[in-house]
Amino acid sequence: MEDFKGTVDRLSDWAWPIFSAPNASERRLMKLKLLESIGEDLLEARPGRYEPRVLKRRPKPFPVMIRPRQEYHEKFAASQVS
Repeated sequence: MEDFKGTVDRLSDWAWPIFSAPNASERRLMKLKLLESIGEDLLEARPGRYEPRVLKRRPKPFPVMIRPRQEYHEKFAASQVS
């Protein structure tokens, strides 16, 4: 379990025991143990893989909404009347 899915699985395995712990100090201890077990798993080397950390924002043909939606509704309704 070296990836995101492994972490999610671990969280789901530990959720009920942590929730049903008898007191706050026991819950705190269990949370620390969970974090330690997650931290022990390291990703294996993945040679030849590279993913740039960039955002892929595609330009949209519409303007950005900068006023409350209600104002747009009122403006549209007024333009339909005339």
